[in-house]
Amino acid sequence: MLPFRRLLTGIPFSITAAGMPQIAPCIESVVRLALEMRRLGRGEVAFAAVGECPEAVANDCATVDRWAVDVETEVGNWLMSASPDQKSFEVGAWCGLPSEEWTLAARTSEMDLLIVPGRVNGGTIPAQAVTWTEQAGCSVWFVGVEVDSLSSEPPLILMIDDFTDEAEHALKAAIELAQTWSARLLVGHPTYEFAPPTAEQNDEFRRIAFARLSRNDFRCISQGANFIVHAGDVEQLITEVRQTQSVNLVVWPVTGGELIDSDVLGTAHLLLWATY
Repeated sequence: MLPFRRLLTGIPFSITAAGMPQIAPCIESVVRLALEMRRLGRGEVAFAAVGECPEAVANDCATVDRWAVDVETEVGNWLMSASPDQKSFEVGAWCGLPSEEWTLAARTSEMDLLIVPGRVNGGTIPAQAVTWTEQAGCSVWFVGVEVDSLSSEPPLILMIDDFTDEAEHALKAAIELAQTWSARLLVGHPTYEFAPPTAEQNDEFRRIAFARLSRNDFRCISQGANFIVHAGDVEQLITEVRQTQSVNLVVWPVTGGELIDSDVLGTAHLLLWATY
């Protein structure tokens, strides 16, 4: 079972020129994933709607409070209709910078997973996205732009494995997700070196990868698992894989020091696994 019991889902909103709050159109795919992860983890999920407040009304508490109530009501009604069991959820709405407020809320509430849209209002995942796990104190899932990007037949999950003990926890989760969604699993090992590995190194990498997969019962994956070595960094590895395959989800254990160009991901989801 996935180790996610407490989930926080970030929903962005904006204020229109007419002074009305407007929920971002990405809400459907984000909420759908949150409810799915709640089912898999058998836990609870809360929703945090955050939007930037126009400077002109930043000190108008009555207006800001009214916006928050309107957004909470709209999100609550949408969740009631979207939830299979017609369950009500904890919903909060306030003004601020989403990137700061979502991660702060996740950390102070001691969440296990923060789910946020990968792209908002035409923007993309920031290069500093890998720092979000440290700020939030938990793993962070950036939802891809495709509404049903995890339902293609069969989906492909790319797991970035640097062969550390911390990454093996993420590998276990990737295997469980692949089993649940009947997805293929591709384990990629970036060498962070420019020179291609020798034949002996390739054999050693494959031996290590197979041992790690075996310890986590990869045979339960109906679509199977493969392994690839890339002489380069994570970004180059993702680029190489996307040249021949359509990646739906990238699972990446991060330490907070890496950077990534969001365009490399295309429409894929990105699960940044906290390694501490």
